Amino acid sequence: MTSQLTAVYLGSSAEMTELLSHHLDIKGVVCEKTRINPQQFNVCSWLQIPYISIARRSDIHNKTLPQTDVGISYGSGIIFTHNEINQFPYGIWNIHPGLLPNYRGRHPVSWAMINGDKSIGITIHKIDEQIDRGTLLSQGTIRRRINDTQNEIETKVLQLVDRRLLSEAIDTALSGTGTDIGTGTYHPSLSKGFPNISPAQVDSGYLFNLLRSQFTFGGVTIDGAVYRSGYYYDAAFSSFFDGAIIVTCKDGIELGLFKEKKDL
Repeated sequence: MTSQLTAVYLGSSAEMTELLSHHLDIKGVVCEKTRINPQQFNVCSWLQIPYISIARRSDIHNKTLPQTDVGISYGSGIIFTHNEINQFPYGIWNIHPGLLPNYRGRHPVSWAMINGDKSIGITIHKIDEQIDRGTLLSQGTIRRRINDTQNEIETKVLQLVDRRLLSEAIDTALSGTGTDIGTGTYHPSLSKGFPNISPAQVDSGYLFNLLRSQFTFGGVTIDGAVYRSGYYYDAAFSSFFDGAIIVTCKDGIELGLFKEKKDL
């Protein structure tokens, strides 16, 4: 059910654009030119939502944005200023696929996977000028299956936001009952990957999770070569592991590593 709140979406996700339209009156979408998404443009055209592309940070000020109650950020690389946040009566809300305050930073899903978490948190919060801080509006978790890809996890995130979290966030904002998120832990960006790793120095679970988490960023450098996929090895599945490099980890468990994406 669509609320009475009007909103601008700041981000590039086609799926999030459509989802937000179920709950808010979307008056515009603002997308960075480097993240432009034809699928998102299709959604905007179909729903008759103005689509605004910005080439540089200053364009947020130079272009005329729709005057709305709230801004919604998801998948945006912009750190918003005090003035930008306060141009919206209800501020800017960030939909963060991590459990705040413990997973602050740009790649919370990847860090949760590296840490071996069996659930992934989602937080909607009213932002302030500090990264992933501000006022908590709603929060929940999804279960992570061991074979989930990042795309499958994102689908689960969107489903929970659509089913429950966005409605809860709207109710919390309108009632003024949000709470401070707190400081928590900031995790650095993973876009530059990890230094060279030797399987003999890490447990199999860590290496498996690292490979799952780093696929988006081009893989993991292991003993000087880059690998993008890895699975627990058993000789009974030898045909599946054709072309793989078999390594033995610190805990004595073997993994089969592939230089390209390898689906089960």
